[in-house]
Amino acid sequence: MTEATIAGHADPTFAPLADAFADNFTRHGEIGAALCVILEGEVVVDLWGGMADPDQGRPWREDTLVPVFSNTKLATAILAHRLIDEGLLLPDVPVTRWWPEYAAATPAKADTTLHDMLAHRAGLPAFPTPLPKGAFLDWGAMVGRLEKAAPLWAPGTDHGYHMLTFGWLVGEVLRRAGGAGLDALFRDRIAGPLGIDLHISLPESEDHRVALVLKGRIDRENPPAPFYAAVFADPDSLQGRAMLNTGRWDWNDPAYRRAEIGAAGAVGTARGLAGLVSPLAMGGGDLLSAERVAALARPVSRGPDRLLLADTAFSEGAMLAMHSPDGMRDMDFPIPPGSFGHVGMGGSFVLADPARRLATAYVMNRLGEGLLVNERGRHILVTLDRLLPPRRATG
Repeated sequence: MTEATIAGHADPTFAPLADAFADNFTRHGEIGAALCVILEGEVVVDLWGGMADPDQGRPWREDTLVPVFSNTKLATAILAHRLIDEGLLLPDVPVTRWWPEYAAATPAKADTTLHDMLAHRAGLPAFPTPLPKGAFLDWGAMVGRLEKAAPLWAPGTDHGYHMLTFGWLVGEVLRRAGGAGLDALFRDRIAGPLGIDLHISLPESEDHRVALVLKGRIDRENPPAPFYAAVFADPDSLQGRAMLNTGRWDWNDPAYRRAEIGAAGAVGTARGLAGLVSPLAMGGGDLLSAERVAALARPVSRGPDRLLLADTAFSEGAMLAMHSPDGMRDMDFPIPPGSFGHVGMGGSFVLADPARRLATAYVMNRLGEGLLVNERGRHILVTLDRLLPPRRATG
């Protein structure tokens, strides 16, 4: 492909990372992307390049927004920890204290806690019945379905990635406790005070800045990960229902950017996403207490994942380090122990590394294969790790 135009800046120490970012365009089929690294609270890398919309010839600019998909879960989780710090929530108390309807029809959910929901232990990783077109636009309807649904396992006893249900489960608890919608709570408690360009519900006035999301290339030479194999083999399987039963979600439709999809609907810049976790990499700052930052880094769910069919690791709302077993592609999140973050569909990611006082985010508009980071994100993470001094112990 034609060499992409890269803009922005990188401190000289991080020149190899800028090279890796550019290399993704020439070697790995990148279309448009952005990368931000914040070290000790200072932006040391802020790069963007390629095309936001190749069909219209629109270049990726400094303020280009793009859906960040499941990185939204970390934003929602940070908001939950903020409300815990404010005394509005308790993580280990049944959520029926704030949301009594949650277990009214299904007593098996009566002891479910916010801790369970944040750590993918609520037992509701997919909707059991087909969703109508546009279902994600109706918060009340989605919440109502979860109120009636029976858990697939006893809450708190096992884990399975709550790919989309996470947003309405955690989000409804936050709405009840915080007295406002998810977007308003996030804007007032998090995005506004931090001054970050990250939106759970994007105003119509900002639509002109959004990059077109492009489907990835299909790899027909290598077998898919077990999760995708299950989806392809049986759309009515748990994996199929989690992935495909979405009411025909179209992430390029402005209506979906407007909706409050707390598991996968946020839109932002790499700078905004890195800015979200930079205070946490510095100990919490004015955003969260040290106790809540520790909860984001502390493993809760680790081992075989009922949905993803591989070993995964989650804290109360964040993804932790994960590594592909032999023969399984793109199940990596190669981050150091003690750090935390998330991965979005297609390979974007956000990372907080308190031992290095480092925050990093990478976003792009061409989706990649696999469940976690693919060759582009891996190239960035491995290069970054090599450039940084050894990690110091945190405590």
